[in-house]
Amino acid sequence: MIIYCGQRIISLLLKLKMMTSRLGFTQLAVELIALSHIEEQNVLYGAVTMGDVWRFGFLDRSIQQITQDINLFKVPRDN
Repeated sequence: MIIYCGQRIISLLLKLKMMTSRLGFTQLAVELIALSHIEEQNVLYGAVTMGDVWRFGFLDRSIQQITQDINLFKVPRDN
């Protein structure tokens, strides 16, 4: 899913099925790199989710670097 703010893409979200977060983040990195070729923004944000577990990262085009948050974030379940 691509999230827009007006005409600009602000982030990319991937939902994983039957994949590890490491493979999912690799897929996110590839898609952020592809997106950077059509978007003019210097920083593109992304997230990978496996339902209730999320991993975030971003691509900084100015230094050609992808940063992956070392933490996994878990959404609490409703009781």
